[in-house]
Amino acid sequence: MAVSITGGHGHIGSWAAYFLAKEGEQIILFDTNSMAPDHLDEVSKNITFVKGDVMVFPCLTEIYNIATGVPTSLGRMAELSCKYSSFPVKVELGPGELMQRCEALDISRAREELGFEPEYSVEEGVQKYARWIENKLK
Repeated sequence: MAVSITGGHGHIGSWAAYFLAKEGEQIILFDTNSMAPDHLDEVSKNITFVKGDVMVFPCLTEIYNIATGVPTSLGRMAELSCKYSSFPVKVELGPGELMQRCEALDISRAREELGFEPEYSVEEGVQKYARWIENKLK
């Protein structure tokens, strides 16, 4: 069975795909961007790239937001990334609007239909992800 990752060309999606593909998993990367990140070159034989937008496929009705449901600013995410990175990191957030912001991802459907409850806070999740990356790069 293949692992499907939406937003697969973004930072988290592409690195998750990289490490899973490196372990032999078959990956389907779904993204609106057609340019694959360079770090996927060495594992591309295990990855199928699909260009598209999940929001335009009415047949995809089983999509769930798996998140904390807690609003978190980009600035806070940058702060946490710097705090837990084992590498020197400098983040500069400039003026402007990157995208339309929402309060937080609505996780009510995942709660109701899957019994999902967040196990980690955003900070705990960033910390665990940073440790995971550090261990994979050893």
